[in-house]
Amino acid sequence: HGATAGPVDEEELFYIQSRGLTREGAVGLLVRGFLGEPLDRSGLAEGIRNELSALVETKLQAVGAGA
Repeated sequence: HGATAGPVDEEELFYIQSRGLTREGAVGLLVRGFLGEPLDRSGLAEGIRNELSALVETKLQAVGAGA
């Protein structure tokens, strides 16, 4: 995987897009993947994890990278 902060890796985007996703869909997939595992391992209560996941989804929808 790429860096932990900064712009999304263009090569990763290209690879995902070559599998049929739009650029926005590819960005959303990468962001979810980047945040998902640490959030799951965080030890936070399930309700808090769900709220944070919902917030991420709302932000992704706002920038056109939602599911």
